[in-house]
Amino acid sequence: MRLTVGILNSDHGWFVLFQQIGVSWELLTEERKILPENYSAVIVNGEPTSSQRSVLLSYIENGGALLFINGSGSSLLHSSRQKKSYTTLHPDIFIQFSPHDMVDVYAPGFKEKNFPNDSSTETTEMYSSGNVGKGFFLAMPIDFSKAVSDTRSCRKNFYFTKERLPSEVVARTSKGTLRRLFMDLLAFLHHKRNLPFAHKWFLPEDAQTMFTFRVDSDKGNREEVMSLHDVCKRYDVAAMWFLDTKSHQTWLSDFQNFGNQEVGIHCYDHRTYRSREKNLRNFAIAQMLFHGAGLSASGAAAPYGTWNEAIAKTFSEMGITFSSEFSYDYDDFPLFPLVEGTPSSVLQIPIHPICPGGLRRASYSRDEMKSYFQAVIEKKIAEREIINLYHHPAHHYNDVIEFAFQLLKERGIRNISYSGYAAWWKKRLAHSSTINYNHEKDRITFSPPTNENDVRWRILFPNQQETIIPAENIIQISKLHKQRWTMQYTPPTDISRTRRFDFRHPIINALEEWYKRTQ
Repeated sequence: MRLTVGILNSDHGWFVLFQQIGVSWELLTEERKILPENYSAVIVNGEPTSSQRSVLLSYIENGGALLFINGSGSSLLHSSRQKKSYTTLHPDIFIQFSPHDMVDVYAPGFKEKNFPNDSSTETTEMYSSGNVGKGFFLAMPIDFSKAVSDTRSCRKNFYFTKERLPSEVVARTSKGTLRRLFMDLLAFLHHKRNLPFAHKWFLPEDAQTMFTFRVDSDKGNREEVMSLHDVCKRYDVAAMWFLDTKSHQTWLSDFQNFGNQEVGIHCYDHRTYRSREKNLRNFAIAQMLFHGAGLSASGAAAPYGTWNEAIAKTFSEMGITFSSEFSYDYDDFPLFPLVEGTPSSVLQIPIHPICPGGLRRASYSRDEMKSYFQAVIEKKIAEREIINLYHHPAHHYNDVIEFAFQLLKERGIRNISYSGYAAWWKKRLAHSSTINYNHEKDRITFSPPTNENDVRWRILFPNQQETIIPAENIIQISKLHKQRWTMQYTPPTDISRTRRFDFRHPIINALEEWYKRTQ
């Protein structure tokens, strides 16, 4: 039995999701191979042909599991479908798949209902599911691929217990939340077939979480920069410094002495343009100053976290290998954006987009800032995802960052540099195995196996026990150390207030636009 997900149609969005989750998958190209023993689950994400309908119906009737996307089950199971407009969705409406945040979709979708009586359908506010023959289906109206490919941005609030919430201009769709939801759906379908769900683990070896620290040096003077540098040095944090070269032009060579702290390019003029030529001129000056100061950069970050295709092409032409812009994605795993129909060569490393400066703008005290970052860290620990924090030296409040470092140290959470994280993620992407599960012999086999000990696989069993293991050739399941992950995160009951209209947003947007134009 292959633990492989099949998909009817593939595009960049699905490719990104499969890469991030790390599941074994294939495009369905040979109808004769669409059998329950060949595919642990199949995603129907478009209108199947008449011959595909026959094969898929046989697949589910004989024990397969189908995930219908955006109304695609209607032609196969003769359901009716209703077009609806989805904006931001409360996690509670997903019931057992309850995400940890509001699910920002901002797109239309087709909800399926009125399935045939023999399908034993259960219909909720958000999805339908049921049995067909020996198999099972789940129908979800969200087109995950379009959502994760969406490049729009808007200002959003981020949750805290205080009445006034911090905000930032970030990706309009919550790509990270949607990726977690999609993975939960895949695991659910495997478990309905009493199969384990296997995917590459998200961090080196079996680390439960790690953290990165990014610094945007915007207009920071030497004293402010060195003060934050000293905090990083004291806690042995390999920070990623994205440098505003214009502000440090006369002392840029000082950054040669930053030890394990890395430097990358932020800008010369603190602007992100829609024109590739203007961006290239701006960053060419910054790169020239870098070289003149004896510095080199493999990473970059656009001013204000603004991503567009023009800046992506600029970074690619400069030979940049990774960048970080939260208007494209935030609180998520790395991914390669699509630029003019082609995957970018520049790896996007999303971060948590709220920094001490953003909290200061929302009138948070020092103690409230510390409590905010403690909540962010605790949430990421529970989610077992990397913690990506950032700061600006000119905003001061280094004691808040020191508090976060101390908390991370007490929790035993290791730091990883941006270049180290990017290199490891690419190694993870390069590793591929076909996974076979043999229930009778109680074993899992990886083909080919890998000698990369820091790229491991998580096997999640139907009883919710799991193990994180290297991809060895033959693994006897009974000999594995399995345990449940007991640290669960529950969204706050008032999480929806993060998406209520906030009269401050248009005011902040107008002030920020004025500030950009006057710099």
